[in-house]
Amino acid sequence: MSLVMSTNWRRSLLSFSRPYLQLCYLRLYTNMVTITPQSVYSDFAEPVGGWYAPILLDNWSVPYINSNSQGEIDEDIHSYLVGSSFADESIYGYWVSDNFSLLAWAEADPNAPVSMAVPGDTYSVRPRLVMGDLC
Repeated sequence: MSLVMSTNWRRSLLSFSRPYLQLCYLRLYTNMVTITPQSVYSDFAEPVGGWYAPILLDNWSVPYINSNSQGEIDEDIHSYLVGSSFADESIYGYWVSDNFSLLAWAEADPNAPVSMAVPGDTYSVRPRLVMGDLC
């Protein structure tokens, strides 16, 4: 027997999650970590440069059904910019935490490591949560 979740229920679950998601923070990580369902907050090393600060994710879209019949909710694109000081850090991906410092999810960047070394270097992320057939 296999579970199949209706598309309307997927969208509804994301709608219920939206108030919680608006209390979450976008964070970057600088270490090469293997992401698993058992990953925790302390597995990720954040950048230490003055250019970096976690970003509150408070502008989520209305949940919708994407072209793959999956429930999806997206945030704005957020960009980090190295200002006038040298950073000399490499980014391996992003992760999202709630306001209690619990890891919600993480995503490795397929182009990692991405250098954030000199003024003008940028790193952009569009957080999204996709719910497929199983959750």
